[in-house]
Amino acid sequence: IVYWGGTEYATLAAFKAAYPTMEVNGLSTNPLINPFPTPTLQSGSPAIVAGANLGASYNVDKSGFTRPSAPAPWDIGAYQFDTLAPSPPVLNSVR
Repeated sequence: IVYWGGTEYATLAAFKAAYPTMEVNGLSTNPLINPFPTPTLQSGSPAIVAGANLGASYNVDKSGFTRPSAPAPWDIGAYQFDTLAPSPPVLNSVR
């Protein structure tokens, strides 16, 4: 399931045992993401406030919404969940 540093790990548990600090914020559950074309987090998603603050270079999410300032935890993924956040653009399919 995981190939890291030249070693294969058959389970996520085996990888976590070998590298206990690598998956501190990792989740192995359904992230509750809305379907394409707006893959934002749904209310109740375990990815909400489960990520790490990556610093000033990433303070704005994919839709242009400002993420919380440090030390507040961020959401995992490209879009910050917030009921006041602007909606991401809807992409048109190519015909």
